[in-house]
Amino acid sequence: MDDRKEHEASVFAKVVGALPPAFVREALRPDTHLRRDLGLDSLGLAAFFFRCGEGLGVDQDELIEALGASPVHTLGDAAAALAGLRRRS
Repeated sequence: MDDRKEHEASVFAKVVGALPPAFVREALRPDTHLRRDLGLDSLGLAAFFFRCGEGLGVDQDELIEALGASPVHTLGDAAAALAGLRRRS
């Protein structure tokens, strides 16, 4: 596995880890829809994204900008949006 794929897999694992423990981790895939499959409402989505950002150590302003730049509907979309963000120093 190349470095990019390893990084994407690591980000996806952290994205999944940001979900509440009630979700069965083995059933979550990149195409899992955040609203339809997981039932996250707007507040749930906001909390989820900020937990992702904290878990990855990224700047919250960059997080908001990245999420606003492209639609995020699935866990894979979330991981892709977060994968390019820099860690806070």
